[in-house]
Amino acid sequence: MISTRPPEGFSALILILRTNNGGNGTVISVDKARSIALAKVPGASANDIRIHLDRDDGRQIYDGEIYYNRMEYEFEIDASTGTIIEWSAEHWD
Repeated sequence: MISTRPPEGFSALILILRTNNGGNGTVISVDKARSIALAKVPGASANDIRIHLDRDDGRQIYDGEIYYNRMEYEFEIDASTGTIIEWSAEHWD
């Protein structure tokens, strides 16, 4: 049990409880993250994507790239919510 009494000499006790991604600690599957990213690039398939689970600024993310139709797409997906938090596209030679 955690005591709610402040240590001697202090007037307050502040507790900060953290979970993964600020949520309940669960993450979406890599297959779900892959589907989310591929839905943004019509015609791209599982053969065109590279994706992995990573940690950034204390939260879990799926980080990846899609190479399709002479374009490179880079993205980050929040592993807790499935929200795309970064997306960029550029012509690939």
